[in-house]
Amino acid sequence: MPEGAWWRAQVMGYHEETMVELRYVDYGGYDIVKMDTLRQIRSDFVALPFQGSEVILENIAPIPGEDFSAAAKSTLEEMTRGLALLAQLVSVNRAMVENGLCSWVDSP
Repeated sequence: MPEGAWWRAQVMGYHEETMVELRYVDYGGYDIVKMDTLRQIRSDFVALPFQGSEVILENIAPIPGEDFSAAAKSTLEEMTRGLALLAQLVSVNRAMVENGLCSWVDSP
């Protein structure tokens, strides 16, 4: 994240005594930062819905036994940065329903 900028984030967990894991709710992504870099958000910004949605690419996986490489992550970011992307929803999970993004529908 650029220095000097402010981003809305959700604390996902604690690492050591002074570090927290964040999920950036509008921009996307995760980070581990020093706790003393966090600031209280203005109350009018709390009411705004999250602008980012976490997604998983179907039928895409890293090489067995490995994580995605830095080069693979960088390439995907370069291919998608600044673009409006069209997605096809192939499955729904509980978090999507709980966040009001969709609802369960019984099959006919």
